[in-house]
Formats: sequence, C-alpha cells, structure tokens
Amino acid sequence: MRDTGHAVLLGLLLFVILIANQTTVYAIPAFARREGMSCQMCHFRPPELNEDGRAYLRRGLREEPPGAQSAMDMPANQMPMGGTPTKAPVAATPRPLGEPLPFQWADYLSVIGHHMYTLQQGQRPQFDAGIIDVWVAGPLDRHWSGLANPSFNIEDGGSSVDQAYGQAITRWNSRFGSARFGQLLPFAILLNQGGPSMPLSTPLILSTPADTGTVWSPTTLVRGVEVGAINLPRWNAYLGVGQPHLEGAPDLERHTDLYASAEYLIDPRGNSITAYGYWGTASFFPGNTQENFHRLGVFGNIFLPKTKIVAGYLQGADQLGTGQTLEDHGAFLQAEQLLSDRWAAYVRYDHLNRDLSAGGGQTMQGPTLGVSWWAQTQVRLTSEVQVLQVTGERQNRVFTTEFMWAF
Repeated sequence: MRDTGHAVLLGLLLFVILIANQTTVYAIPAFARREGMSCQMCHFRPPELNEDGRAYLRRGLREEPPGAQSAMDMPANQMPMGGTPTKAPVAATPRPLGEPLPFQWADYLSVIGHHMYTLQQGQRPQFDAGIIDVWVAGPLDRHWSGLANPSFNIEDGGSSVDQAYGQAITRWNSRFGSARFGQLLPFAILLNQGGPSMPLSTPLILSTPADTGTVWSPTTLVRGVEVGAINLPRWNAYLGVGQPHLEGAPDLERHTDLYASAEYLIDPRGNSITAYGYWGTASFFPGNTQENFHRLGVFGNIFLPKTKIVAGYLQGADQLGTGQTLEDHGAFLQAEQLLSDRWAAYVRYDHLNRDLSAGGGQTMQGPTLGVSWWAQTQVRLTSEVQVLQVTGERQNRVFTTEFMWAF
C-alpha cells in the first residue's frame, strides 16, 4: 500500500511539474497515408479527434469536398509535429467521383499495439501484455465505405472484433444522408469520450452499468442499423435500432433497442452541443424477469487554441419486473491541454449517483489526472492516476501507464 501511495504521489508531482513548465493514436496511420496529410489534420492531439477528424468519420472516412470550410482553416488547433501536407488530399483530386483508388494495403490497413502497467491500492502490480488492434478501413467508392477492427489479446490469447460496419452516404458533399450497419458505437458516444480519446479511462457515467444484473452501459456496442441526416458544418441527427453486444451475460436475452442523437456545431472548430437518448429492454433467465431502461444525456465541447474541454451529463432509470425503479444520474468535466509539440496533459472529475437494488444509493466520484508524451506521432507513452471514492468503501487509487505504437 505504501508503494502504491508513492506511485500516486509521483504521478501527481509529474503532472504539477508539467503544468508549471508549459511551452508554446489511436491515430490511424493508414488514413494519413491515404490522404497524404499529417495526423494533425484530424487530431487535436493523437488520438483525440478534432472537428476534421469527426467529420471524416461521419462522411464514411472521407475528407472534405473541395472548397468546403474546414477546421484546417483554424490554425489555433494545430500543432507542428507531423509536418505539412505532402500532397493534396485524395478526396480533393480531380479524379472522377466514384472511381476507387488502386488498392494498397498501406492505405487501408493499420496495426496498433497497447501495453499496460497497473498499480492499484491494495493489490499487486500487474503488467498486461496488452492487445494488438488491426484496423482495416476506407472508402470503396463515392458512396460506400467499410471499417473493421479485429483485435488479439496477447495476455489471454483470445481474439474479438470491436466495431465492424459498412456505411453508405447519398452523396459526397457537406449535406448528405448516411446509413451504417453492423457492429458499431453511436456517434454521440464515440465522439464524446466513448471512443478515440487521449485519456486511458472512460467517464463513469458512460462505463458503469446499473445495479440490475445487466452489463449494459452507454459504451456498449450495438449490432444494428443507424441512419442519419447530416448538414455539415452545422448539425447532424441519427436514429438507430439494434441489439446490444453484451459479453459475460449468458442469462440475458437480447432485445432490439432504439437510440437517437442530434448534434449542433456552433463553429467549424468543433464547439458543439450534443443530445443523446437510448431506450432498451432486457430479459433474464430463469424466470423471464424483464426490465426496461433508458438513458438521456447532453454533451458539450469547447476548443480553445491549445485546450479542449468536454462536459457531459447523463440520467436514466431502470424499471424492474418487480415494479422497482432504480435511477442514476451523473456528470463529468474534462480538460485537455497541449503543453508542447510532444507533451499533453488532461484532468477529469467524475460524479455518479445510482440506486442499489438492495435499497439505498451509492455515490462514486473523484479526479483523474494524466500526461502523454509522444516519441513520434505514432509512439506514445501515457500515465494516468485515478482517485475514486465510493460510498461505504475506502478511497481507491489506480495508477496506469500505457505504451502505444502504431504503423
């Protein structure tokens, strides 16, 4: 326990030193190679997406059409590492729309490794050999694109597939219709700290299941269909139906759920407000006990010259077959600071209240601090300290370090 305390103090000290000495990847390398651009085209700081990166995903892994207003016109969000473009983006070349690029693995395939070391209060230090992610993704023509993310767990030898979907857009423009189908994460969650982001941990309100026996949380992948109407750079709206991909719940019957989201972009830098709703049902065996649940939330993003701030609030209710209703609500506030071309830091505060099935309630809250250092654009070392206080339990401190590489 004393060693854990020393590690936490060391992490906090490092964070304070970095803040006091400020100076003026999940990044997918294949995307940068295909577009002939630096990773900073789409990233506030790899892997944290800027508005160009978010628009790139919404368009089915396509760059802006020629002449469209772009976050790249906002130099305050760009950092020097990665250099300048070496050629015009593929999507901006005069080749006929619909003519696919010659297929080259370097333009469509990336491999990313994550390796972890965790020190948790009251437990032995653990080294996790981590996982190897494979990303196969890109547009096939002017309407169709696909993405698949299989991964291999080095530690236990298992393999799995995270997001894997096809996408169709009605036209290559700033205003279009979109349809995704397969295994996916709603954009509202993916783009608001539920997916490619710099912190190692996920906000409590997005990753903590209710105390009802189901393992569902807002970051649960959905197997289904999602349709959207997009009018960039101002707004977009999505409606999806599907069955949640629930692991470790053999006694749970999967029902078809419904979700919806809408986002308003205040300006091209990415300042935005997002609303999100999810309505679902779960049945348990034996006994066919059924529960209905919903989650409603709102998120906000603010981009400053070298700072990104995101806030989120989520509330929900789970109606059990016994007539009991369990409610939960919580919020998070997160700020990320670019310290230099190789250093970044972030801080987040989580607060979550939830009812317990046995009666009473539980509060979970605490800060998370982290720093990231890039040896180069695709080699990153991140250290994070999370201090969490749970009702009726002693304070829990977790120190995590991740080494990430990509090519």
